[in-house]
Amino acid sequence: MSRRERFTPARKNKLCLDYINGNRSRSEICNCLHISTRTIQDWAAIYKKIWDFRIHKENKKTVPIQKNLKWNL
Repeated sequence: MSRRERFTPARKNKLCLDYINGNRSRSEICNCLHISTRTIQDWAAIYKKIWDFRIHKENKKTVPIQKNLKWNL
């Protein structure tokens, strides 16, 4: 029997972007979701492989540009 995912890929993307951009700390995210800190680290590593991060010239914010990969958890 397969295991049901607790978090959708869209939710993981949002959480990873918050973590990578420094909007929320790793411990803050993990405490809210009741997951281990290692889990968010793993998600962020996968997210960084999927997205190519570039600094937008005008507003100097991190802008993700998607590569041709998918979540494989």
